[in-house]
Amino acid sequence: MDVNSQFLSRTLAILSLSLFSTWSHARTDTELTSLSFETLEGMSLSELLELDVITPSRTKQRLIDSPANITVITQLQITQRGYNNLVEVLQDIPGFDFSTYEDGGGEYPTHSANRGVGGGPGNPKLLVLLDGVVQNHIAFNWSQLWGEENIFADLDRIEIIQGPGSAAYGANAFSGVIHFITKKQVSMTSSSLDVIAGQNNTRSITFTHHGQFKNININAALKHYTTQGDQGDRYDPQGYFSGHEWPQMQTQAYVDGNYQTDVNHPSAGELMPGGFNTEKNIWALRGNVSYFSPEEENRLQGISKLSAGAYLWDKEEGLASYVPNYEYQSWLDTFKSHHTGKHLYFDLDYRINQKFLSKTRTWYRENRQKPETAFRYTYQFSELTKSYHSFNSQVGLEEQIEWRHNDESALVLGFRVMQSDKMNQIAFLGNMQQGHDAITSSSWLHATQGENKRLGAVETQAVDVVNEQALYAIYDSTLSARWNYSLGLRYDKSDDFGSTLNPRVAFIYKMPTKLFEQLNLKFLYGQAFREPSIFELTDEFRGNNELKPEEISTYEVIMQGSWLDDKVSWLDGMSFNASVFYSDMSDLITLVPLDGLNGDSGSVYANTEQHKVLGYSFSSDLRFTSQFKSYVNYHFNEGDNGNGYSGINNSASHKFNLGLNYDSDDYNIDIRMNYVGDRTVHPANGYFEHVAPSYTKFNLKVSGKTFSVSGLNMRPSLQIENLFDAQYYGVGRQDGSSDETEYDVLTNPNPAGFIPAYHPQPGRQIYLKLSVSL
Repeated sequence: MDVNSQFLSRTLAILSLSLFSTWSHARTDTELTSLSFETLEGMSLSELLELDVITPSRTKQRLIDSPANITVITQLQITQRGYNNLVEVLQDIPGFDFSTYEDGGGEYPTHSANRGVGGGPGNPKLLVLLDGVVQNHIAFNWSQLWGEENIFADLDRIEIIQGPGSAAYGANAFSGVIHFITKKQVSMTSSSLDVIAGQNNTRSITFTHHGQFKNININAALKHYTTQGDQGDRYDPQGYFSGHEWPQMQTQAYVDGNYQTDVNHPSAGELMPGGFNTEKNIWALRGNVSYFSPEEENRLQGISKLSAGAYLWDKEEGLASYVPNYEYQSWLDTFKSHHTGKHLYFDLDYRINQKFLSKTRTWYRENRQKPETAFRYTYQFSELTKSYHSFNSQVGLEEQIEWRHNDESALVLGFRVMQSDKMNQIAFLGNMQQGHDAITSSSWLHATQGENKRLGAVETQAVDVVNEQALYAIYDSTLSARWNYSLGLRYDKSDDFGSTLNPRVAFIYKMPTKLFEQLNLKFLYGQAFREPSIFELTDEFRGNNELKPEEISTYEVIMQGSWLDDKVSWLDGMSFNASVFYSDMSDLITLVPLDGLNGDSGSVYANTEQHKVLGYSFSSDLRFTSQFKSYVNYHFNEGDNGNGYSGINNSASHKFNLGLNYDSDDYNIDIRMNYVGDRTVHPANGYFEHVAPSYTKFNLKVSGKTFSVSGLNMRPSLQIENLFDAQYYGVGRQDGSSDETEYDVLTNPNPAGFIPAYHPQPGRQIYLKLSVSL
């Protein structure tokens, strides 16, 4: 047994004994859960609707009064449900659907649609923020922080908006906004350590610290996550990853340094290994130091907040089920992507007077695609590595003035200026390259195209310096005692795509009723845009520098409220959110074929089709007793490309989620169910007959009580994902065009299409966790 296996076995044994032995120990006075946990647990569902949120209007307001369809995931929910990453969170939210999951789609591993919008590589139609700093890739627009490179232990909450958000946040807030908000002000100094061990030599260690010195708050979090993965040992009904025979010939190869076609394959007659690389090695570090004025509530003038923060992450992982192994050698350790990101920011909040507050932010961001991002083809250049790298950076300044007339009325005026260095990825062929500069020592382009094909030719990639400016205004106020309204308008201008103007309008009616504690009716309208990425604009074969931003208009009606009836003995209370929406999109950026040409080089990005989506959803939180609570939600959507409403490609029309939580003095049990209905597949997907089948899966977390050892408070837990080991999969990440039956070792080593019809998902996964309060 190797050292890693011994570590895993011992850790599992220790945590198992801890988990099941602690239920016999006396309850300690000091619980691992913080005061905020206790406060949240004690709040009624009606009071939870009054939690303050900041994302919809960029200023503090009650959740139920906010002009948006917003869901808040608290740190208590993260802890009880065992959420470790954003994919796990959004699978429980109505409207989010996945065609690939965390390790299914190559460099951009997650493909999700939000209320029928999105689903493309990297989810560029969804904006991700961390404490107000944009996390989408600077050049490629991919939304990021979906996986273990994010840290959940130091979060205060996650605010999730479904619907356009460009009036407040500009580009890429197309289908919605995900905002991670970390803890800033703390009431006491504390440190914690979370250790997770599980199957496939999965290990995770997260350390957090929250400190206070007078009016200075210090928060820090460090995480390391590693797993060997299951190497693709999953349900694979068509056999995309099941060990095919190597082809007899290579379509292209270098022999003794010379380019040749149709040459004998060195592995002809042998079987390829099965499976695909699911290894991960990830670390992340973030922290902030903040000063808060002790007299902010009554202060008439002066600094109210100073804050500086940083976040760094490094993510190296297998490219997994991105392609079948008769296309790429998907089982190799070198079949992987390597990306890093960082940002630094400085905030200054200055109170001009009792009604005016100035908020200034400066930041620096980076995205690096490391040259370890690489793979080897099966049917060509099988002994050479194709790899990519890129480097992108951004600096920005944002100034916001907030005028608060009273508790009900606020005006936000702001402007933003940014400069970004955007570099498209540059491809290499040979042995592994080094560095991240806009140059490669052995160009893929020169090795495969032109009359003088050769290895070792230098290629330089242009760096696009893009300047962007924005102006915005948001005004929230009241029309009467029962009517609130919100108006927003934002102007964005970019060197890449010109200018765009995006408004929003919301009216909120506080309905008079004797049946409900609170009942609001929201009427929302908003517009948004998604800017073209550097790849779409400048790719050598498919780029189109005339692309316009994609646009969306969404109309939505929401009923939101809470209910309490002392006459119903089995139900303490209920909160609910019901929504009907209609989205109209234009100038969508898609690949279209060029006349007379085939293949990737015969396609070009263009603004083409118009698309409409109609849907509705219902969600409810229920509290049966002080110990037993539940949530349930349902979502439906269909789309229209001009041929009538029907299912949306790679997305389910029906999705249903259910969660149950029981919390006692001795343990907490949380079980969650996800039902995803039949999913319409892309017409190019030949494996399914128009639809991929539905699936249902369950997740379980059981937490023991907190116990004390040598002054340390510890709480063990057991987490099982896919409890009943359902065989399920995501569907083809773009089109599912690869057909395994077309592969022939003699006559067709490179069949048309390279995206598999489905992406196998892991079976049952068991993890043990020990949380230690230091």
